[in-house]
Amino acid sequence: MESVTTEAKTKSAMSPTATMPERSEATTSQETTTSMWFHLQQPSNVLESAELSTTDVATKTATRPMTTVSATTTSQETTASTCSSPPVDCEFGGSSYNFSTRWMDHASAVLACSQFGSHLVFIESQEEENFMIMEHGQYNYYWIGLTGSSPSEARWLDGSSPTYNNFSDGSFNDHGNCFSIKCGGQYSGWHDWYCSWINRFICEKEV
Repeated sequence: MESVTTEAKTKSAMSPTATMPERSEATTSQETTTSMWFHLQQPSNVLESAELSTTDVATKTATRPMTTVSATTTSQETTASTCSSPPVDCEFGGSSYNFSTRWMDHASAVLACSQFGSHLVFIESQEEENFMIMEHGQYNYYWIGLTGSSPSEARWLDGSSPTYNNFSDGSFNDHGNCFSIKCGGQYSGWHDWYCSWINRFICEKEV
């Protein structure tokens, strides 16, 4: 009887139905977190490893300037209340302005404006430029209707010479003959660019 009992115990220990040890919740959670990283789409300006821990991710997210972006957006929506969107149309000083969000080279922008009976903007006063900065400073650069390789040769698209200008430092230094405006912030002013570069643009139509 003793030998039979010993044999039964041995078979029981080797039985395939014996309960296997369960994987810990910590291991499962870790694998799930790692798997999720390979399905997340990170912004192009954020280079984060797929193996970062949840704590590291939370720390990086907390340090991003989300509050600043939100505050800027709220402020901009308040100051741009006279405009419709899209397209962004505003009126000031007897002209209607369209702040295009499309990207084109200078010649294509000229054509796009002409299709709506307008032209690339002619900035003729500090007040007019301040208006543009107030309305759409967050969009950075826009093509304007000015070309020229030197201050004396600068002309609006109708052939007239500027009676007002805000050429930035470093203009007319072989960067190109087509001008864009930087609406506010650092490096604000008029910048010469290569005409083949793509940029947003502002159309103006007298009303």
